[in-house]
Amino acid sequence: MKPQTRGAIEHTAPEQKWPADAERDVREISERLAEVLGIPIEPHFPAGDEFYMVITLPGTAWYESLAAARALSGIVPGCWFTLGRVFIRDGKFFNRERGYKLNLRPSKHHRVPRSIAAKVRNLFR
Repeated sequence: MKPQTRGAIEHTAPEQKWPADAERDVREISERLAEVLGIPIEPHFPAGDEFYMVITLPGTAWYESLAAARALSGIVPGCWFTLGRVFIRDGKFFNRERGYKLNLRPSKHHRVPRSIAAKVRNLFR
């Protein structure tokens, strides 16, 4: 039997809650991540836009970008991050299921290499 979740989803607000101190935390962690991963990470917080935060990452450092996105999504729980066609929430990767519809499924293809993951893991200890 399928779980009956339509009512629970239907009556929830679509807005994501951005914590009050998230901007400060993101700036601090971004600086530390930039030092450890060796890529520029400069967060921008546009006022009144549809995004709470925008970060431009280099396209040549894909795995470092995945590690940074995973770490930043862990700081702001419950908020969705996007990196290209990858969606990240609470440190987990998701991608679209077949085509253009927004049916998300856990990604089996996006992984951070152990060497990069170890750098980021040691950063938060």
